[in-house]
Amino acid sequence: MQLINEIISNNDQNIYPKTTECKNENENTSGEEPTDCGCEPLENHSENSEQDTKYANERPHLSIQLENKADQLSPANAAEICFQNNRKEIYYNPLGWKVKVQDYVLVETDNGIDIGIITGLGIVPYRKFEIHLKPNNPIIHSIKRKATSKEIERHHQNIENQKKAVEIIRELVEKYNLDMKITGAEWQFDCHRLTIFFIAPQRVDFRELVKEMAKIFKTRIELRQITNREHAKRFCGGVGICGLTICCRGFLNEVKTVITAEHIKTQQLSTSVGKLTGYCGRLKCCLLFEYDYYFKESEKYPKLGSILELDDGVYKLIKFDIFKNSCTFISEDYQRFKNFSLDEIHAFADQHRILEPNEEEKPKPIIEDLDDIDLDKYLGFS
Repeated sequence: MQLINEIISNNDQNIYPKTTECKNENENTSGEEPTDCGCEPLENHSENSEQDTKYANERPHLSIQLENKADQLSPANAAEICFQNNRKEIYYNPLGWKVKVQDYVLVETDNGIDIGIITGLGIVPYRKFEIHLKPNNPIIHSIKRKATSKEIERHHQNIENQKKAVEIIRELVEKYNLDMKITGAEWQFDCHRLTIFFIAPQRVDFRELVKEMAKIFKTRIELRQITNREHAKRFCGGVGICGLTICCRGFLNEVKTVITAEHIKTQQLSTSVGKLTGYCGRLKCCLLFEYDYYFKESEKYPKLGSILELDDGVYKLIKFDIFKNSCTFISEDYQRFKNFSLDEIHAFADQHRILEPNEEEKPKPIIEDLDDIDLDKYLGFS
């Protein structure tokens, strides 16, 4: 509680900077969103007065609803902007600002003004928009202008303040004995909103928590529950065993398909939990990438566990290789191995020498948490 008391007593010292002094900011003592006081969201920088005037004149036409003006976004004015915690969005540059990759820019959002860094321009972000966003007919917000050095400094100060905010919120969670893990916080650039990210096993009644946070931070508070996968994407990062940035942190926008143990078995992968799980503790996203190809090719082969009757005994199928077009069998006494090509397997099938597995494949339940699962036993390798 010492840190909380310190923050409350030092509120007048702008530990959490406000955009301008707000006369009615102390009136909000509930968990509801405070009434907009009409304060300007950004400082008035004289060096940008011409740009801001141009933006203000064009402001009513900047956000485009695609069903009405779908042709306005093009490779010539599309930009990918990265915000805090690796959150990336496609933006529209209608006024033709001369910006380049790694430039900081001020942009409009649903809740006010934010700052981000340009990570892509031209055809690449436009193609991402066409594939991932256009079918949902979203509103594409616009770039306001390039950020000044003072605004970039303020952005970095907000990031430092977020660390203090996380410490405070964790103390409050402990105070109210809530079953939730605070993973991070994010100040919007104009400080009109503070978003707190958390993980919880079930729904949490945090109304009293929000009320106290509103008193301390004097801004709009948003608590957002995220999954373990989202936590790894936003806050962890890192490099996978392939040597590249983990998929969710790099190029992957969303994991739409539930990953199950069936993906492991179809691709005949190692059953080592350490090799199959990612930073999030869940099955790796890359298990999906080649699954469709493996599934299609596996239909050419007998099921694993199929029985092959030969003159010198009975053999069981333990592996097939879709790249070498071969099958590996083991004898009943586990002493002899035999490899056959796919053509030979088809010939054996025509001679009715290949029988279905002794035990029919049971449907596999969806598996997300591997902590208490014996994969070798589950997949039939032990």
